[in-house]
Amino acid sequence: MRNFLDNLLTILKVFYLSAFKSISWVAKSSLKNKLLILGNGPSIKESLDSIIDLKEEFEVLAVNKFAISDEFHLIKPRFYFLLDGDFFQFDESILNDAAEHPRVKKKPEFIAVQDEINKTWISLLNCSWDLTLFVPQIYQHSFLINKARNAGLNIRVFNYTVLKGSDSLVYYLFRRGLGLPQCQNVINAAIGIGLLLKPKQIWLTGLDHSFHLGLEVDEHNQVWEKVTHFYSSEGKYFKHPLVNQKTGARVTLKEVFSNLWKVHESYDKIRMLSDRSQINIFNATQGGFVDAFERRPIK
Repeated sequence: MRNFLDNLLTILKVFYLSAFKSISWVAKSSLKNKLLILGNGPSIKESLDSIIDLKEEFEVLAVNKFAISDEFHLIKPRFYFLLDGDFFQFDESILNDAAEHPRVKKKPEFIAVQDEINKTWISLLNCSWDLTLFVPQIYQHSFLINKARNAGLNIRVFNYTVLKGSDSLVYYLFRRGLGLPQCQNVINAAIGIGLLLKPKQIWLTGLDHSFHLGLEVDEHNQVWEKVTHFYSSEGKYFKHPLVNQKTGARVTLKEVFSNLWKVHESYDKIRMLSDRSQINIFNATQGGFVDAFERRPIK
């Protein structure tokens, strides 16, 4: 009964949000090389030398703020993937000055986040090689995507309509580019797009997923999170309170761990899609907290 309702709601969402219109690039995709997806976890530092040495064996896909690192210009990824609305929902004035973002007034620490987003875009807009940028369909006409087109980036849009229901229906809709399984983070979605590129294999690195190790609870039961990435300075992290962006209410630990469950549930769905697509996924992350894929060293 649950599957029936999920199937029905998913079909309705696909009609309404995706207009049952397949994404044209999906049918044409067929990568000859392996695809390497770079997460931004600190553990990727241990693999960077190998990645740079072996980069000719892979097509590389980077995500989020990887472009602010020096390695962006050494590795020169062919593909780049953005999902979060924070990367698209601002104008020229904020691109020029992160302090102009309205959120900074209520949340001063956000200026550091917006500053990194700005640096990411500046790096992408000025890259000197052929780069394909994947963006959600709802942002394809935004100020920044128009700016990216003018800068010569190849723009590919994708449907982020959430697919739920029976495995057969999800796979049928997914392989036509009509949506993705529910994704709680950018890597969930990036792997989905990676499967649609139809490489021989997908390799993953930098998937630390150690968010829970950075949680703190203060005397007011406010949950705080420490966030660090491989491009952060040694010992430097961004610490912020977890609050609901719409209501401003504090996020509870129950909600945090519910979201983490959804992250790994999404990996299970991705594993199902990869098995049906006959594309092997290998996790080359050293350590980390993802157990859905076979582990293999990148060398």
